Amino acid sequence: MLEDPRKTGLKNGLRQLTIAQIERVIQYPNEMVLDSFNYEDGKFCPLAVALELDKTIVNPTHEKVFNKLTELGYKVYNTRGISGEYYTTDRLADLLQAAREVLEEKANESE
Repeated sequence: MLEDPRKTGLKNGLRQLTIAQIERVIQYPNEMVLDSFNYEDGKFCPLAVALELDKTIVNPTHEKVFNKLTELGYKVYNTRGISGEYYTTDRLADLLQAAREVLEEKANESE
């Protein structure tokens, strides 16, 4: 069975990260913003969480976080404009599932 194109996009975004960064996303105790923002109402997107921007950006705004992510060379919005069902209804569960799959890939690569 072919993987949902949105899941592939999400996993491609996660593949930019190290094992430790992916683990930080999986274990993050706070709520993350999981839609079209990189920061909103005190919540950071998973990519910003992975890079610990939640600890380093002073007076965060969506623009500040987005600019920092792109300045660091990360590709953001990895599911935008891609049709499919994945990461549309239960985004957190889908994110965590994709993150665990990418973590497994990376663990296998390093063996």
